[in-house]
Amino acid sequence: MDCVCVEYGTTYSKLTKELLEDKPDIYYGALIALRIKELESHSGYIKKIGKATKNGTKIKFSVASSREEALKVIEDINESIKEFNSKFNKTISTISLVED
Repeated sequence: MDCVCVEYGTTYSKLTKELLEDKPDIYYGALIALRIKELESHSGYIKKIGKATKNGTKIKFSVASSREEALKVIEDINESIKEFNSKFNKTISTISLVED
């Protein structure tokens, strides 16, 4: 019997409430990096982000099941990057789909 993972999640212990309050640019920059990493390695995208606590942030991911869905995720990530750059006066580059 074959199994396909459609959802997974974990707690990121370094993404704490203290980090969010003291260094929001680091917190949100880490979320963007995490979104890119999960998309690249597992075709994952954030479905739900829990509240930041002293123990970290719980994040639930779903798996993109099609090229179109992955392109939508990339579009959402790029929008977040643009908002981040504007809010924190940073210059993170946007991403694109690279096909074999």
